Amino acid sequence: MAVKFREAGIPAEALSAETPRADRNTAQDRLRRRELNVLFVVDLYNEGVDIPELDAVLFLRPTESLTVFLQQLGRGLRLDHEKECLTVLDFVGQAHRKFRFDLRYRALLTDPSVSLEQQVEHGFTHLPAGCTILMERVARQNVLANIRQSLHQNRSTLVGALRELVGALGRPPRLSEFLDRTGINPDDLYRRGVGWSRLVADAGLRDPFHDPDEPRLTKGLRRVAHVNDVELIRHLLVLLDPGSTPRRALSLEPMGDRRLLMLELGLWTRRGLSASPVESLQRLDRNPTLRDELRELLAYQLDCIDSVAPPLRLPFACPLTLHASYTRDEVLAALGRWTRSEHPEMREGVLHLPDLRADIFLVTLQKTEKDYSPTTMYQDYAINERLFHWQSQSTTSAESPTGRRYVEHAERGYTVLLFGREHKSRSDLAQPYAFLGPARYVDHSGSRPMSITWRLEHPLPARLFRKLARLAVA
Repeated sequence: MAVKFREAGIPAEALSAETPRADRNTAQDRLRRRELNVLFVVDLYNEGVDIPELDAVLFLRPTESLTVFLQQLGRGLRLDHEKECLTVLDFVGQAHRKFRFDLRYRALLTDPSVSLEQQVEHGFTHLPAGCTILMERVARQNVLANIRQSLHQNRSTLVGALRELVGALGRPPRLSEFLDRTGINPDDLYRRGVGWSRLVADAGLRDPFHDPDEPRLTKGLRRVAHVNDVELIRHLLVLLDPGSTPRRALSLEPMGDRRLLMLELGLWTRRGLSASPVESLQRLDRNPTLRDELRELLAYQLDCIDSVAPPLRLPFACPLTLHASYTRDEVLAALGRWTRSEHPEMREGVLHLPDLRADIFLVTLQKTEKDYSPTTMYQDYAINERLFHWQSQSTTSAESPTGRRYVEHAERGYTVLLFGREHKSRSDLAQPYAFLGPARYVDHSGSRPMSITWRLEHPLPARLFRKLARLAVA
């Protein structure tokens, strides 16, 4: 490559791990002084090299390591006063039929859970601020074909990937190792109707098992794979451990029962709830393989949490964690609205809980006419990290008892809790809401509906604000 560039009149050099260190340093200095335009490197510059002046990176060989890929990209991401942007030219084609474009692009997204196919087709709307990915038409077609092949793997393909990993590790992997090494997320696994334990058995890596509720629990595992509440997971890991001494006491404690009910609603849905927490645990114990798989999945989710939530003080008992994700059913169970015997319908995104002196708002940011009527296409979005614009139901006037309660909630001792999600569903599964926390009234305009500005008691973290602010200007 260096020879070809020099023949084209572009000053270039080649370095490898065998190049003497003095020559490497000299080449770096020449690059900084722009005596060289390009350095081609082999097994170098993955980390530990700092050249802020670099304004272009060329990818010329595939790597199966996401860490190395991001390290190579990172060589050009340092800021420099003479550099307006970094240009990344990726010339790595489908050098091998198993090359995974999906892993590379998903690693760059601010929200790895979004549809990668849609991101490629519509221009990567979930990149970090200031980043752009441009694809030529033919390149887009090839990348999409590769991604679709990777995403639509069948059971035999997953078994093959598992066996390959066993060959690399020399032992059967844990669930977390399989997900990390293959780039598959839990939803990729469970939406195919196959669980981890069954996959391991199909690969001949464990003894056969016959849990009575396997089909139903496998679907349930997919529905709880979004859980990212540290305290909830820690409590559930104790409750799901049959050898844990405080297990029974935790399940009978009111908040412990609510947490267990939140899990049950995901695993079994409303129609499959047990009459008591004890019966719930006994039912899971009759499915020991899937119960242990659930514990392994929750432990994986716990390891994936990379932020610490601010402490939350509410005037009533509630096992919710700020900025964690919950389904509607989990929110209702946590607030005590749903119990094992009662689960009244909630069709709108507002809920008045007079016993708690609280108003709950469940907001879906991106609405479509397919899922919402014209009277429920409310304008909801984050104005900044602290302020949130929200519209009431179309029948709520500023003079109505409900409207007055919203405006005067602080004087009346009412708590307002906001929950937000981007889409109603994704990959045929209801998308959970992020708990945005308590909010206070700032001002309002209009009537039927009211447009209210709320001030969040805790600022939105960047990962949430990027989504909600992006939608406000879309």
